Amino acid sequence: ANYDRDDGVPYEENLEGPTSYASKRADVINDKILTRILMKASGVLVPATLAFLMPLNTLLSNSSLRQEAQKQEILLAPLSTQNSQKEIRRSVETFLQSHSGQEVVIKPSGAQWHSGKGVGFFKRDQIDEMVQHVLALSPQVFPNEAILVEERVDSIPTEPAWADWKTGKKSDSTFRSFAENTPWGEAVSPGKAGRLVRTGPWGIPNTAEPPSGDPREAARIVSHEEAVKDLPATPQEIEEFNAALDQSAVTALKVINAYEATLPRQPGEPFHIRTNFITVDALATRRGGKIVPVVVEVNDHDSGGQSNIDSWLPPEDAGKHSRALVPTELQEARRHLAKGKTILIVGAGYEGKKPLIETARKLGVKVVLVGLPNTWAQKEPGLVEHYIPIDTTDLVKGPQLALEAVQKLGIPIDGVWGYWEDDVVLAAKLAKALGKPFNDPEAVTIARSKYLTYKRLREAGLPIAEFAKIDSESDLEDAIAQVGFPAVLKPEFGAEAYGNKRVNNAQELRAAYRAISPTLNQETDPIYAQGNQMVLMQYLDGQEVDVDNELQKGQVVGVPRVTDNDPTHEPYFQSTGFSMPSRLPHQEQADLIDLNLKGRQAIGLTEGSIHGEMKLTSRGPRIVEFNPRLAGSYIPSATREVWGVDPAEEDIMRALGIPIAGYSSPTPRTNLRGRFIIPKTLGTMISLSGLEELKKDPTIFEAKLQVDFPFEIRDLGQKDVRVALIIAKGSTPEEADQNLQKALHRIKTTFVPAR
Repeated sequence: ANYDRDDGVPYEENLEGPTSYASKRADVINDKILTRILMKASGVLVPATLAFLMPLNTLLSNSSLRQEAQKQEILLAPLSTQNSQKEIRRSVETFLQSHSGQEVVIKPSGAQWHSGKGVGFFKRDQIDEMVQHVLALSPQVFPNEAILVEERVDSIPTEPAWADWKTGKKSDSTFRSFAENTPWGEAVSPGKAGRLVRTGPWGIPNTAEPPSGDPREAARIVSHEEAVKDLPATPQEIEEFNAALDQSAVTALKVINAYEATLPRQPGEPFHIRTNFITVDALATRRGGKIVPVVVEVNDHDSGGQSNIDSWLPPEDAGKHSRALVPTELQEARRHLAKGKTILIVGAGYEGKKPLIETARKLGVKVVLVGLPNTWAQKEPGLVEHYIPIDTTDLVKGPQLALEAVQKLGIPIDGVWGYWEDDVVLAAKLAKALGKPFNDPEAVTIARSKYLTYKRLREAGLPIAEFAKIDSESDLEDAIAQVGFPAVLKPEFGAEAYGNKRVNNAQELRAAYRAISPTLNQETDPIYAQGNQMVLMQYLDGQEVDVDNELQKGQVVGVPRVTDNDPTHEPYFQSTGFSMPSRLPHQEQADLIDLNLKGRQAIGLTEGSIHGEMKLTSRGPRIVEFNPRLAGSYIPSATREVWGVDPAEEDIMRALGIPIAGYSSPTPRTNLRGRFIIPKTLGTMISLSGLEELKKDPTIFEAKLQVDFPFEIRDLGQKDVRVALIIAKGSTPEEADQNLQKALHRIKTTFVPAR
């Protein structure tokens, strides 16, 4: 390996885009004493250490780090050409008094020191030799570097039958573990795909490239899984050791990133540097009756072993040791491209949509918002750069009024985004007028209409329940003849299941229509500006699910995601709860996704987040409806928690014309189980307690009140009947279920039934 190549350095000078590595940043990662202080402060085991600091070492000018070193019992001593042998000896003797190890290692610390260069091993009583080694190294190290004197960790051999060819002593093994950042900002370990072991002779640097050049002194790189079999430990102890080793690497990356965030940019450096990949080298030893890893150093991007690991893994797992690195770099580049752009958001929605606007702001995107007059968003200072108040329900005059208002601002618009169901048609028309990527207005209009959606799906030959449009009460008899019973009556342009009701006979249908139809007006909800017609749809049995995916230029980006819904609150079909990730068999999920994609293709949807509501019936998957926008309620935040990918962030970048990838965790990061608290009888809920305590519980992802008290329930089918939402998490689906049940038992309500 040519560690000293610098031909890439000119390319990093004043680099504007984000990067994970820069030559000057190597001084941080390869500073053994700095990283050792940071790691030990966060609970990582490191050797007992004395550091001789050269005159320009960072620690000499950083009092907080020196205080932390003192707190962690890491000894620091300034070193210069004026230091006498007596002063060095005194520091070494003080260090030896602090620990009882029988051997000592002396090594230089800095980016230029690798592959065992400058490392010396000494018996405890060889103080004179130690002093001479420090003196010999001092003119070779750079002014910002250090020389470490550390305990020789009594490591456990992994190959007891293989002896040092010179002395016959036990072998020496160094365990390497990888850590990398993910596109969603989490430091992770690849697990067994990111581990290896170097085994070599005891008492000399354990490296594949020995300073002596003698091949007999070269360490062998061996499989971690094979090496740990020789440890004198139970399978449980080995599992605990592996977990501690991987966690040490993850912690090291976290503390390095935290330290990097405090560093001022130096002239000529890239503007955005964050280390996204490291490895740690550790020795296995016994402490407190357990085998534990003691980390001796951190390595940067140049650390090797990846090809060796790939040779041990199944072909499908090759590259897992650093698979997140390139996606992370690309995602950071995308975020950088979004900074400074301007997005036109169409439709404010209710105040619960504020996090979506804040997602754009966090990306550095300027927001122009078109919405109804006097919304919460217009009243909140600093939320958006410009608010354009118009009647967004007027799809005849609204597009032209909005376009003229945008043009009057004189601000270039880089993208159009619409997350609010009521206003997606207006958003589509504005995007078309501005020449920005969006679904075609005709496709969005079809998706907004349940009747047109079912009609288009049937024309495409896709399996669909029987349905009929109801413009007035006179259409009921024809609808009954066409659909039959049981059936579901629903508004053609509704949302959130409001106005939906199961009907089992003609009498129930007439009563439901007469009760619901008068409420479908613009005064009740602006969404009905698009129409107050209704649809009668054949009742579908089976499991209800949501299928969400992201489209860009007609192509699916990332992996479509299935969310299991609990049985809805019949006869009104309000959502009652969910599970994420889906617990359905893989093939059933695949069948749902396949039909979902065929359905959106039939409708003509080609851009953005598409939220599909479906059922897995006794006759196979069926589409219930499509929403040509980002999923609402809990789904965006839950998706980010389970899969890492932020659907809102992806949709914003896509709207800005930035190619997206939808990177997500290859396996679920956690399991979520959610439940809405819904009154079962008419009356008034006076209070609900326990949510604030649940918010502090680490097993709870979200505990949110959704109404104000006193809250009157006049009709179990009314809008906003869901009082609160509780989402529990767990390492397994079963644990998430248990945590949810425990949480629900902690909720107390005061309810006065109606008379």
